[in-house]
Amino acid sequence: MYVCAYRPGGEPLTRAELFGAIARMRAGTGAELDYLLAGPFAAVVAQSPLRPRLARRGTAAAVGDVRLDNRAELMSLLRTPLEHDAPDIDVVLALIDEQGDSAIARIVGDYSFVFWDARAQKVLAVRDAFGVKPLFVRDSHDVVLFASAVAPLQSDERLDGEFVAEFLVGAHGQ
Repeated sequence: MYVCAYRPGGEPLTRAELFGAIARMRAGTGAELDYLLAGPFAAVVAQSPLRPRLARRGTAAAVGDVRLDNRAELMSLLRTPLEHDAPDIDVVLALIDEQGDSAIARIVGDYSFVFWDARAQKVLAVRDAFGVKPLFVRDSHDVVLFASAVAPLQSDERLDGEFVAEFLVGAHGQ
């Protein structure tokens, strides 16, 4: 499980601003949490020994759940070779870091990830075409949140049940 936050205005994020998401993540997992704070980008990751979810390379980082079907092909495209047993998230990070976001079209597998490029101050949120690995987004005031599960993105605000029901049946605004 992971949660990422991005402040498009460029102001730095703090760990305290992610407190609610962190608390909801802790409730859903007993795994060790890893943190990345990089100016207007932050990530909280429940690390897994089976499939690492956080990769760093220079000024770039990737957070996500990635299983590649064309790993050998992608590794052959890299100018800077990776170790043969490098995690799939590291392969994706290296590929996008070297070749740009156009390389995303070459990725085959099940994945959802968030790529942060500190040099360009740019975030890419990507998931596979079939949505096998979920990616949820919440625009919250001046911060955009991304997560692999909906629970960390929930707020304490109450929904208007009547509005939601009317919206779902298409009666809203009539």
